Amino acid sequence: MASRPVEEAALNEFLDAAASAPAALLVDGEAGIGKTTLWVAGLQRARDRGFRVLSARTAQANSVLAYASLADLLTGVEPDAWADLPEPQRIAVDRVLLRERAADAVTDRREVAAAFLSVVDRLADGVTSWLQLPRPDAIHRIAVRPLSSSALHNVVRDKLTRPIPPAAMARVHQISAGNPFYAIELARALVESVDEMLPETLADLVRARIGSFEPEAHDVLLAAASLAKPTVELVGQAAAVDHDRLIELLEAGERKGIVVIEGNRIRFTHPLLAGGVYTDAPPEQRRLMPTSCSTPASPTRVGCAPRRR
Repeated sequence: MASRPVEEAALNEFLDAAASAPAALLVDGEAGIGKTTLWVAGLQRARDRGFRVLSARTAQANSVLAYASLADLLTGVEPDAWADLPEPQRIAVDRVLLRERAADAVTDRREVAAAFLSVVDRLADGVTSWLQLPRPDAIHRIAVRPLSSSALHNVVRDKLTRPIPPAAMARVHQISAGNPFYAIELARALVESVDEMLPETLADLVRARIGSFEPEAHDVLLAAASLAKPTVELVGQAAAVDHDRLIELLEAGERKGIVVIEGNRIRFTHPLLAGGVYTDAPPEQRRLMPTSCSTPASPTRVGCAPRRR
């Protein structure tokens, strides 16, 4: 955050306001400009200040699992928060969390909304009216701007842990127009390329980064991009790859800076890479990916629901 003092000040201003009254924050900016970095920093600072934080990050296939983000938000909440809700609301929450698996069950969106509001109200230890913004336009906004040449140089150097020649950095800054993700990937391409040919657009650059993997690795990355909460077990089952081979493929992706393995969880190093994996896959291949997966009580069994054709 040292490279973004203006955005850092705006984030602190929002947290100061949220400590005493309902507040909302909108972080705006082009793809790769640094919104996720600012968002993650905001979550940590909120926790450090004693806020109860519920967070969710959308998966590329969220359109096929309508409540994936809501399930993310409720994952760390104690079941007592909804155990005594009216039965329709309690059942709705159980279905969102994939605990209610009746084949003919239809989740009522109004009951889901009512249940979630009740849970948040209880966590806030207040009345529902406290959660309403004082004015509809009372929203803090942070427009994430391109970085200066010197700030961009520092970000690229720290990310690649190697010096970049000034002439190369000048070229990177010119092409990326101060976009940090674009700049990092351009610098990486310059370091690794023998002919210094660079992709002309950000989309081309992402495509080039993920295009060098073998088909089996693409299947694994696509499974990870399709799941709301990718883990080693879930991705292995979704991609139909045995454990040893899966680890081998994931480690190849980790060496190339595409994914990170954090314990049992799999995380893309940037949402644009997950988006590139998902959108560049053929439609018929995406249809083979599961709409959802869950880990039942038994640690030896994992359940994935395949897409409907």
